[in-house]
Amino acid sequence: PQQQEQHNPQECMQDAHHHHPQQQQLRQQRREDQDVLMGAAGAAACEVLHSCRVTQSENGITNGIEICDSGSCVMASNNDAWLRLFDVEGMRPRQCIKFPFAVNYATLRPDGAPLGGCAGAVAAVVGDDPLTWLVDCRSGAEVMKLEGHRDYSFAAEWHPAGHLLATGNQDSTTRVWDV
Repeated sequence: PQQQEQHNPQECMQDAHHHHPQQQQLRQQRREDQDVLMGAAGAAACEVLHSCRVTQSENGITNGIEICDSGSCVMASNNDAWLRLFDVEGMRPRQCIKFPFAVNYATLRPDGAPLGGCAGAVAAVVGDDPLTWLVDCRSGAEVMKLEGHRDYSFAAEWHPAGHLLATGNQDSTTRVWDV
């Protein structure tokens, strides 16, 4: 993967913070009329905290999203081959990593323990590639690639202790990796 230059997020973000023309009006309406969810216990109010476009790319579908870093970060897996990390507060870009394939899903290793020489935030990234990529989310550097699936992958999940990783693939297999 390629890390986007720190102060040049143009290709990665592609006007991510240009809000929909009616967004200000929608925000005001949301303040006045909070969304209501119906559950077994009755109605509950719910409010959209932040909303932004992550890309203007026609192929920028968000395939997967995960809240990480104890709720301070949103990680978006996008069809335009980017993994994007945002600070939850204001949806400010934190990191962008470019891949040579559409990113279908990414999940952050929960324990933060060192892995393959990386002592930090490691994400398992799956997409339109038979390999599962493990990358350092801080530097964008590849930590390792897991080989075994024969087709594209769409699902990945770490064990809460961070030592096992499960991946699901279009080849009809699920693999559990001891990493």
